[in-house]
Amino acid sequence: MVWNSLWPDGTKSVKQNTVPGQQNTTYTETSMNNDHYWNIGTDEDGHHKAVQMKQFANSAVGAPSDAPISTGMEGVMYLKSVAGRIEGFYRNVNGIFQFIPSFLTGTVVLSTGGFNDIVVPPDNTFGQIFIWRQGTNKDVSFGSFVKVGGFCQGISPAIDVNGSGSSSAAFNVLYGNGTVANGFIRARVASGASNGTYEYRVMYWGI
Repeated sequence: MVWNSLWPDGTKSVKQNTVPGQQNTTYTETSMNNDHYWNIGTDEDGHHKAVQMKQFANSAVGAPSDAPISTGMEGVMYLKSVAGRIEGFYRNVNGIFQFIPSFLTGTVVLSTGGFNDIVVPPDNTFGQIFIWRQGTNKDVSFGSFVKVGGFCQGISPAIDVNGSGSSSAAFNVLYGNGTVANGFIRARVASGASNGTYEYRVMYWGI
């Protein structure tokens, strides 16, 4: 596509300006249609159909950094590289918040024996893990973790099975605290739950 920066050209006639003007119109419509509804319909036009962006880079040094809040604006959303991961951030006068987490998925074999290594999240992160297998209501669980200095510390909230309101709600899967700096989220099956292959989903944010 062609974009004519010097248009209209006052040194040329209206007829001579017609072609570059049409090129600019085509360029605008084609480019806007990448992630906007443009010339589609009155209800759709101008609205986003997707949002794509590159990570913010400080133009002075050409390196990823936190985007500033421009004069007159109250907040900014942007992408930034963190330890090789591209993350989404929101910034306002109160500070900077990572609103798009990274994620890890997979399967792991768990048993009622010792703790099993599940997956290694990056250092200096915190997050949640959801784990389940097809079966009874005792085969699903979730936990929280924080990973600092190579050690991954986990916690296992109790689950109120079937909404019973019982004070003896079950721990289906227990998450362990790392005693060695192997970096894994670790877990074992609690009494009454099932040994076997579990699926997991991990969401984590930078500290």
